[in-house]
Amino acid sequence: KTKEENISFNCTSCGACCKRIWAVDNFPHPIREDGSCSMLTEDNKCSIYDKRPPVCRVSDMYEKYKKEYGVSRKEYYQINNLLCNEFIEEDGLDKKYLTNPNAYFEKEKIQNISEEKQSNT
Repeated sequence: KTKEENISFNCTSCGACCKRIWAVDNFPHPIREDGSCSMLTEDNKCSIYDKRPPVCRVSDMYEKYKKEYGVSRKEYYQINNLLCNEFIEEDGLDKKYLTNPNAYFEKEKIQNISEEKQSNT
């Protein structure tokens, strides 16, 4: 795997995206009257997390749309984190759920510095 493929999406499990399933075409599970996924528990956890559909997996959606969007995995995850933060703010959720959209780029900088130091020794 390349460095880019080893990047994982930084989900804080706030449930905000799961409350907006009304916006997903052909969602494979029942949708509640409030637009949220019926698999979302009261504590904002997915009751079928290990078996959740591809639309609920940011990495799967990147693979599906990467050519159409023309962005790197890091950029796609950064965009998704920005949307997460908007949803978190809109829903008035605890600020502990906010993400750092620039973390993907900061991790790369740290990795590069670390690799540079190793090659210089």
